Amino acid sequence: MADNYDPDSPLLGALWRVVELSERDVSAQIPINFVTHPSVSLSAACFGNGIYEDQAATKCIANLLTVGYRRLIVDLYWSPERQQWTFCPVAVPLNVVGASTQETTPVSSASPAVLSAGEISDVITTAEGSAQSSTTGPSPTSTSEISGEKERRQAGGPTTTSPDAVQGAVMASGPSRSPVYKLGPYSCTQSLDVVTMINILVEYFQETEDTVRAHIIYLDLNLHAAASAETPDQPAPSLSGAQLPPESMLIGSLMDASLSTYIYSPPQLLRDRSNLNHSWYSVLEKDMPIAEYFITEEDSNGYYSTPDGWPCENYVQEVKAKRLLLGWGSVDPQIEGYNFTSDSDVIFPQHYLRSNIDIKADPDESLQSGCLFKPGVTDVAGVNSSWAVSSGIPVPTGANLTDSLMRLSSLVRNLTACGISPTLNDTLFGKTADSDVGLYRNVSLSSTWSWAFGEPRNSSSQATDSNDDRCAIMDVTRSGHWRAAACAEERHAACRVGNSPYKWVLTSNKVSYLAAQNECPEDTEFSVPRTGLENMYLYNYLLSQPKDMINPSDDDTDKREVWLNFNSLDVESCWVTGGPNVTCPYAISSDTQRRTVIVPTIAAIVILIITALTLFVKCNANRRNSRRKKRVIEGWEYEGVPS
Repeated sequence: MADNYDPDSPLLGALWRVVELSERDVSAQIPINFVTHPSVSLSAACFGNGIYEDQAATKCIANLLTVGYRRLIVDLYWSPERQQWTFCPVAVPLNVVGASTQETTPVSSASPAVLSAGEISDVITTAEGSAQSSTTGPSPTSTSEISGEKERRQAGGPTTTSPDAVQGAVMASGPSRSPVYKLGPYSCTQSLDVVTMINILVEYFQETEDTVRAHIIYLDLNLHAAASAETPDQPAPSLSGAQLPPESMLIGSLMDASLSTYIYSPPQLLRDRSNLNHSWYSVLEKDMPIAEYFITEEDSNGYYSTPDGWPCENYVQEVKAKRLLLGWGSVDPQIEGYNFTSDSDVIFPQHYLRSNIDIKADPDESLQSGCLFKPGVTDVAGVNSSWAVSSGIPVPTGANLTDSLMRLSSLVRNLTACGISPTLNDTLFGKTADSDVGLYRNVSLSSTWSWAFGEPRNSSSQATDSNDDRCAIMDVTRSGHWRAAACAEERHAACRVGNSPYKWVLTSNKVSYLAAQNECPEDTEFSVPRTGLENMYLYNYLLSQPKDMINPSDDDTDKREVWLNFNSLDVESCWVTGGPNVTCPYAISSDTQRRTVIVPTIAAIVILIITALTLFVKCNANRRNSRRKKRVIEGWEYEGVPS
């Protein structure tokens, strides 16, 4: 199973890692159903060229995870003949096994055309409206014999392959030498199946099992029946009885066998919901979900429960040590006899982890319909953004790649700002993510809702002892995105009303960042937006204020900025909320000449040691504790996520 998770490297620079960490940490207490993440269809991003080959698929999935896609839409096809879940829509027939193979032109991925860091920067900057792009198009790709065959079919060539033709059309697939079979519109190996993806996820979780890189992953599982190789262009036959997957081959069984350590399951959610006193309310405050986001009920004994609440990421990852949620997507009629009941302890029902939002965009990529921001409506129930995911992103087309990327980037930003997770279900400009991950990275990075492009400044430089550019402001002129500013400057500060997600006021006076915490009106608190939708509400509130109310100085009315409760005063590049005296939750280098964030540790170390010992005694063998170790990557030394 070695090297299943083997992405192209490097894919993210130091600045983007700081941005990603900032957003994860600032939303760490928001219930997971209200946190947006970019979503991608593997069928489009990895198999849009009709080629289902092991090495390309492995690289593609690893790349997508690495560049920030947290929700994967997975289409799986059941082959009753092989008793196998495959990614290929057509089942490789059994009679090709052992057949003489003809080795011809190797199946090759398109030659890499990854956009450089500068090109990505230009695209995103222009989409934000602060610079002109100088992006050049990707380099031409080489075309394999299979790709050429696909083009001939699209031009009206033959589209079916008999079993005999399958046996005689085997081609070597590169270093892995896995045979690839031409099955009508598709070219598939018999070894690429759901276990391939499971192995990638296991290694991904192991590789990123630390307090800096750990994220929750969501899988939307769509079930299909594989078409017959004799009629690959025809709908798959309906399955019943022994043709359906047996108990051992149910998706939940396969996932649970290798990933049970990481899965947050439906029964766990129900247990947590039924007694909040013993679950979400029994942990450290930093691990509690924000209660204003869900309904709570109290019984006569003082016990709280919730009919609709979800835990926050801190609770799922740091308390429960879980990182994976599985949910059913679409199910084809041919396989609707699948035994969903047996999988109910592992996989959430349909529509439980996803609420599709139909969108319509204007020519400038702003949302004409679908945006969840509702002026004047500030209660969570009225906004109803739980598990909001776009049903798809209309990818702009045109001869100019730069212009298309700019428009796509703008649309993704607008979706995220509206509280909607953008879903990419198209193959970007004919390229899959194993051959041109840069295109997909551009979409993922465009889903950033917090920092403006190029911010926070100096995040990868050596730190100083001054307060220059160590405190965050919202800049109205940057569409409500954030910038780093000198903490001693005076501005109004953003104050949250109660703990309401969407209600804001400003301090009556301009103050320095250090004084802002004591200047908010009664029943309000100096705060920072925790999601893209919260950010949108504050941004629109500022737009409604007179310019002279929010400009930082009387002689510069073009600037419209307010303080946010977010700073890196303790350690540069480590952005925290809670005021100027809050310490970075990650340890500092022993090198006194440099103060950089390099050892992610846990703030409450004593509590965690006690917790770890308690879990050890109770569980006798905690799998994740056994793997806990220090690692060093790109100068960042860290420890594993606590179990």
